[in-house]
Amino acid sequence: MPADYLARAHSQWGDGNAKGAIGSGWDAANDAMVAGDRAAVEDVARLAADIATATDGKLSEEAARLSSYCRLSLDGVGTGVQASSVVGRMFGRRKTKKCPDCAEKISVEAKVCPHCRYRFPVQ
Repeated sequence: MPADYLARAHSQWGDGNAKGAIGSGWDAANDAMVAGDRAAVEDVARLAADIATATDGKLSEEAARLSSYCRLSLDGVGTGVQASSVVGRMFGRRKTKKCPDCAEKISVEAKVCPHCRYRFPVQ
C-alpha cells in the first residue's frame, strides 16, 4: 500500500535515515502510480525534494531523482501510463547489447567493447 511505504518514508526521514526514506519513497511512488493515488505521488515528491535539499552527494542526487520521477509521473497517474516510460524519459534509456566476450551491457552502436576491447564483426 502506498500509505504504508509513505508512512515508513516519513518515519525514516524523521529518524535521520535519508537512505531508507528514499528507498521507501521509491516503493511508495510506484505503488501510488499503480493505485492511481495522485496525493501520495505528490507527497513523495515533496518529501524527496526536502531530502534533496537537506543532504548532499549521492543521497541528494537520488532524492532529486525520486522527486523528478514523481513530478513527471503526475501526468500519468490514473491514466495507465507505465512507470517505465517515465523512467526512460528521465534517464534517456538507450538500447543495449551484451558483449559476447565479457557479458557487459554496452550501446548497440558500439563497434568495440569498452570493457574488454572485444571487436564486433562488421555487418
